[in-house]
Amino acid sequence: MIGDMQKLPFSSQTFDVVYCVVSLMYLSTESKRRKAISEMLRVLNKEGTLVLIEPNKMGVDLVRLWGLVPYFYRLFTGKVKVETYGTAFYPAEIQSLVNSSGGIIVRKRGYPLFSIMLLFLIVLGKFIPSLASVLISASKIVDRLMPISTFSYFNSWI
Repeated sequence: MIGDMQKLPFSSQTFDVVYCVVSLMYLSTESKRRKAISEMLRVLNKEGTLVLIEPNKMGVDLVRLWGLVPYFYRLFTGKVKVETYGTAFYPAEIQSLVNSSGGIIVRKRGYPLFSIMLLFLIVLGKFIPSLASVLISASKIVDRLMPISTFSYFNSWI
């Protein structure tokens, strides 16, 4: 189904779980993001769970090396556009959006080791996929044990 996340075509209190994965980042204003979250909360059962996964501003900047990676990619490939231009959020922004929409965040997680290794893993995966796979598995274990969100490329909020 394709629809508008600011006007969901479902009755109130319909779902036990709603997932929103890298979608808020494409809404252009805070009021649109707040409306989308309010809609997701509306269609949840009273004890339902909303899972938001959105890019984290500090992690995105780290992985992109504060703009150097896209700059050099454009320079070497001659491509004009290499980014999606969605919004990355500081954790306080998501907290504020959820709170002002009537929700409560009960858990936040990050994936810092995977984020820090992301560019290396992409390149390594081109040449030695099996080693990249092992390192991804190792980063999952570390990130599960230490879900620090500060430098994570993506954060999840529940």
